[in-house]
Amino acid sequence: MFEALMSLLLAISFTSTFINEKLVEALKILPLREKEILRAYVEALLLYWGGLSNIFTFLPGMLLAVYFSTLGYLPIIQPLLGIISGFLVLSMSYSIGIAIGTFSSLVKKRKTLRFISAIAWLLVFVLLYSGSSLLRFITPMIGEELSGWIALIPFIGLLAAHRNILEGLFSTIVSLMIIYCSYKIALSKLKKLLTLEPKVSAIIPKAGFKVEKPAAKLRIKSRGFLVGFMVKDFKLLGREPRRLANVLYMLILPIMIFLPTLISKNPGEAPSFLLVMPSIIFGFFSGTIVSLLFYIESSGARVLYMLPLTRRKLALVKAAEAYLLALPGAAIILALNLYLAVEISQAIANTLFVVLASLTTSIAISSLTVWHLPEAPSDWTEASMSRFYRGMIYLAYYALLMVVTFVILFSIKNLLLAFAYTSIAYIAISMTLFLLCAKKKPI
Repeated sequence: MFEALMSLLLAISFTSTFINEKLVEALKILPLREKEILRAYVEALLLYWGGLSNIFTFLPGMLLAVYFSTLGYLPIIQPLLGIISGFLVLSMSYSIGIAIGTFSSLVKKRKTLRFISAIAWLLVFVLLYSGSSLLRFITPMIGEELSGWIALIPFIGLLAAHRNILEGLFSTIVSLMIIYCSYKIALSKLKKLLTLEPKVSAIIPKAGFKVEKPAAKLRIKSRGFLVGFMVKDFKLLGREPRRLANVLYMLILPIMIFLPTLISKNPGEAPSFLLVMPSIIFGFFSGTIVSLLFYIESSGARVLYMLPLTRRKLALVKAAEAYLLALPGAAIILALNLYLAVEISQAIANTLFVVLASLTTSIAISSLTVWHLPEAPSDWTEASMSRFYRGMIYLAYYALLMVVTFVILFSIKNLLLAFAYTSIAYIAISMTLFLLCAKKKPI
């Protein structure tokens, strides 16, 4: 299911980028048929964007299944069922990803549909993650006969079809129906975006008098620079379902990853530093959303080059916006700790670590993003910084945080004292990057 989630995110991000970068317009100029454009899109998704790479994530599990089946721990047919189930899940993920990606590009003008698009991203994400948790739960039972309702679940029931024949057949049929429906929806939405001829509708004037509506009153609101800039960015974020869903992903993903582990075990029995780690990871994830707040500027970024705005000031504003988006997560972390009967001091420490990691990560990533912005007036998109370079920056910064955190938490047993030393280290790292990368010069 993790591979399915990655395939879904790849398909959604590629489709939205394919449309937002106006690659369709370039293809429409060429003497290409609609089928050839669709083929170019699919080949770019699988080969250029790395869609085929997710197939290799199945190999370790499949090789282990083959090895254990030769030893007699698993039935001989089990690896084959796993390959079929994995292929069906990947097909569904790509189809749903294309459908959601194209839908989010078609509904930018209506608030209700933009909200539905963002919710669809989250709903599919939650369903796939729930399926992954369920798969971990039933893995020990695959060699035995599954209970009736589990064997009927699409894609999962197929794994035990050799022992639950009727249930496995039903699961396979439902899985194929889901794939077919998602494929047809994705194809229709994609054709609508890649259509070669614009739709022209004849406008028939109606007889009678035309009553003109009074013009709406023009209202001008005056806000300070910081508040006005934040309101503008949050409105832009609300108009981009793809990026809004990405922000919500980064805020929800860490909580969903650690919540089952925290609930299944007694937190009071775990060492203090282990209870702190989910808070730090959440702070890191929430801090990295600051880069998305740069990309929502898109073509409007050209206007910022004409304003008396320095890169340092821009970095601080974007970091403040990301920090505000992360504050509800800190409240959720505190509530979860209190609900799980963690000591008050531990709960407060976990919340403080969320606030600290989120703030320092926001400043550091914002400074690094500002450093790589184009010098000449241009659009700000994901293409402004290479995906590989951006990923390496995230990994290096996260590794540095983890090393510093482990050294301090293992060396100092007093949690509050460890938080003080960790705060000094985090602030020193983020401020160093801020002073070096966020120069006090015009954009």
